[in-house]
Amino acid sequence: MKIRNGFVSNSSSSSFIVAVAKVADKKKLNAWLKTLKVDKYDYMTLKLKDIIPFDKKEWNSVYKKDDEVIVESFNTSVKLNVKKMKDKDNVFIVSIMNNEGDCGRFSGCDEYGNYQGFIDYDIDIDYFGENQLALWDGLNGNNGLSDVAKTYGAGRNG
Repeated sequence: MKIRNGFVSNSSSSSFIVAVAKVADKKKLNAWLKTLKVDKYDYMTLKLKDIIPFDKKEWNSVYKKDDEVIVESFNTSVKLNVKKMKDKDNVFIVSIMNNEGDCGRFSGCDEYGNYQGFIDYDIDIDYFGENQLALWDGLNGNNGLSDVAKTYGAGRNG
């Protein structure tokens, strides 16, 4: 079995959604996930014991440090306190990276498509597509999750 331990974006500029939560009811979570039309690589469920510790982390954006599971994107992160969790307990992780490229909605380009050095970091949640918004809106206790931490934004990695 392969386990995806991190998320990668080759984009120079990206909008993102990251979230982490405890799985309180796996059946309820799976039923909700079946109703979504998002890429199955945008989220995952891992047992706490399978999340990489910080001291073994390389490029991964999901890791465990002290009593927290941390999910990062650019210079933003969300954290879940796992002190009272057991190794067999499940953690739900979301990491959506939208590929805007250098000349898209978030970047300034001249008439020839040459990048001009600006990116709009002040996006609002309505920027994201309908399916991603359905995932965002459902990150709550009604769908088998508890202790949800989530955020969104935009960044530049190039």
